[in-house]
Amino acid sequence: MLSRRLPLVFLTFALSAGTTACDHNPAEVLSGLDPTPATKIGDLGPRVEGTAVVVQGKVVAIAPLIKQSLYEVQDASGSVWVLTRNRSPQRHAQVKVHGIVRSSNGERYIDQK
Repeated sequence: MLSRRLPLVFLTFALSAGTTACDHNPAEVLSGLDPTPATKIGDLGPRVEGTAVVVQGKVVAIAPLIKQSLYEVQDASGSVWVLTRNRSPQRHAQVKVHGIVRSSNGERYIDQK
């Protein structure tokens, strides 16, 4: 489970190259304005790795990193961590996220675009 390996995931992302953070998170901006249909998080199986997806849900956890951030988005079907180079949205915010499905150490996450 990701929660047990979270320190390893943080270290992996902290050591990876990042860009400077911006003042806002596109997920917050898009949450109410984007008509793109969202994929259920529970449907993010191994076949979608490397593909662009849109997920929508509630931010349930935040993990700041150096020059980037992780936040967990949950919908009725499951949850997924999102890696962003922007500031994380607030906890409990409803967001819609565009990104690419990736994996690290066997754990799936979304690289936000």
